[in-house]
Amino acid sequence: MDIENNDEGFFPNLKQSITKRGLGAKPILESQIKAAQQNSNSAMEAARVLGISYNTYKKYAKLYGIFEDLKNPNGVGIKKSFGPRKQKYPAEELLEGMHNHIPLWKYKNKIFQSGMVPEVCSCCGYSERRITDNKAPIILDFLDGNIDNRHIDNVRALCYNCYFLLAGDNRIKIKKIPLRYHLDEEENIQE
Repeated sequence: MDIENNDEGFFPNLKQSITKRGLGAKPILESQIKAAQQNSNSAMEAARVLGISYNTYKKYAKLYGIFEDLKNPNGVGIKKSFGPRKQKYPAEELLEGMHNHIPLWKYKNKIFQSGMVPEVCSCCGYSERRITDNKAPIILDFLDGNIDNRHIDNVRALCYNCYFLLAGDNRIKIKKIPLRYHLDEEENIQE
């Protein structure tokens, strides 16, 4: 039996990379950590740049004595860069009527969180919040009745009571009564 020796090691399919941690992982070098620190604003971001967990980054940075260089325990002043959906649709674009494909609940949360639309009933001024989760009972009403027209001029915030009084309860589906039921009633009336 001839075993080929192509410097692949005993396990040819095992690739050594920085993201593989555990048994057989290569240690992270001081130069790699310094390069990641130069391209980062915080220790957490440096760990993401390296593709490792924060605890692994912290272990090696403390080992080399360079952990304190980017330490920011409060995270003050640093905008989180991860999470592509965090800032995918800015509130300004939503209020201009763009991105109508996102769910209505996300749209409502975004425009209220931005502060551009106050979370207060535009009719009666109701703004009380629930104690348990700090949510306000506010519904978005579209003036022209088209929920795809999400321009700021077409949207108003209403409490449940004002929504019921002004817009009606058009979200309730009315059961359709079969046609034969109506015909039976007409026959009974004629008799």
